[in-house]
Amino acid sequence: MLNDKNNTNYTTSTADTSVSAANVRDCGKDAEMNNKNTTDKKQSSSSADNRKMGGTPKKITILYERLSLEDDKDGDSNSIINQRSLLQDYAEKNGFTPYVHISDDGYSGTNWNRPGWIELTAKIESGEVANLLVKDSSRLGRDHLRVGLFRELLRDKNIRLISVNDGFDSANGEDDFTPFRDIMAEWYARDCSRKMRSSLKTKGESGRPLSSRPPYGYIRLSKDKSSADFNKWIVDEPAAEVVRRIYSLALEGLPLYDICKILHDEQIERPSYYLTKNGYVKYAGALDTENPFAWQEGNIKTILSREEYLGHVVNFRVRKPSFKSKKQEFLPKEDWHIFEMSMSLSWTKTHGSWFSSYGKQNVSVTVWEK
Repeated sequence: MLNDKNNTNYTTSTADTSVSAANVRDCGKDAEMNNKNTTDKKQSSSSADNRKMGGTPKKITILYERLSLEDDKDGDSNSIINQRSLLQDYAEKNGFTPYVHISDDGYSGTNWNRPGWIELTAKIESGEVANLLVKDSSRLGRDHLRVGLFRELLRDKNIRLISVNDGFDSANGEDDFTPFRDIMAEWYARDCSRKMRSSLKTKGESGRPLSSRPPYGYIRLSKDKSSADFNKWIVDEPAAEVVRRIYSLALEGLPLYDICKILHDEQIERPSYYLTKNGYVKYAGALDTENPFAWQEGNIKTILSREEYLGHVVNFRVRKPSFKSKKQEFLPKEDWHIFEMSMSLSWTKTHGSWFSSYGKQNVSVTVWEK
């Protein structure tokens, strides 16, 4: 089973001038904290040189790079490699050693659960950092309130911030134009989000699937995003057999728990494990399990309720309340766009009903048949 997952108002208090790293990173429970850390550390001296006599650690300079998918469209000037080269050259010419590279490649500036950012703030809070170098202030993020809080954190920790391309060095005092740069960085993210929403609206209203992950039982015709076949779904027969089996068991009147037990006993891999193992979708931690056959009742319930198994395309199930938020909210069914039988599937339909141990009611369903 695959669920379609897809504004938080931030307030600051002037009662306490002490700023914690917790103020500048999103620690929400919904965040996917198991993403692969792309941090690439390069030190200009050996670890033995990083400590003074007596065992006291020498504070380091961090060179922080970030590249989002939107930034990548601007060409090589914003690439991680270009940022690293620029910052490393500046650090070595100006004596900022030892230094460490921390990178977030492919992360939006509105995402505050970036693995590199989390590592950066942890090092700052632990007192390991003397200087922080970035290509420009937008690399820190694209939310002027959060970036402002982060600057306060650096001031509290007596950390020197240098934004190379902006010509900013906190050692020279405050720059009156800095807040405007932060606002413009946020405006850029807002503008990109507005354009993306317009593009998705047009695409969704045309009947092309908007879901980033086809439901269990389907796969993309092409994995190439530039291909016209990327938005076309085809039946994945091994998984389709499992879906047919689930519907057949439901039509026999079996409750969800019993269906889960049967699938487990038949050694059928649960959707997240199957899809990750075969490279269709990457679910963090899906393969780190001793029991890949542990189906949940929610898996079965979702499969039995997805209209995509009728051959329909269903768009606009969810939306994001703000470009700053990664959370999604579900829309009422009357706001969905359903394009009936718009996928060419080699199945016929038979109708029946399944008995839900949750709702205790009969629900009309359709079962796939070859």
